[in-house]
Amino acid sequence: MIRSRNIKRGFEKLRVLNDAVSLYAATCKTYTKPASELERVALRGIDASQNIFTNISEGYCRTGGKDYLRYLNIALASAAELHSCLSSSLKGGHITKTQFKAVDQILHRTESQLVQLIESLQGLEKRKKPASMVERQVRRYSPSLTLVPNLSY
Repeated sequence: MIRSRNIKRGFEKLRVLNDAVSLYAATCKTYTKPASELERVALRGIDASQNIFTNISEGYCRTGGKDYLRYLNIALASAAELHSCLSSSLKGGHITKTQFKAVDQILHRTESQLVQLIESLQGLEKRKKPASMVERQVRRYSPSLTLVPNLSY
């Protein structure tokens, strides 16, 4: 039996990811059997909803916080794209108001959670003090050593 080690799968526990997957399922239900003129918008909407959760999980597995933030912002942009697809489909009469509200409710919740996650990670990034090159090298080769500031009198 192969034991997996060091695989980043913590993203599966994120509420925002689970909501994004639910959003994808609801979007697929809304756009089932689209009319031929709706097909392009339907595919774009389904792609946008899928991009939300794939970008959340891909960003989570990246090595740095800045990469994670970048992918979360891409997921947020995909949420805006999905909203525009839904709005145009509603205005075009291709989906019902009930279908729109059902998906938009999940979309709104997902967007709110994404914004909160982005803001909290941005707060962490701002609080981090950039390490000097020497500090990084010392930590890399001797994690137990700490640097004492150079005090010159």
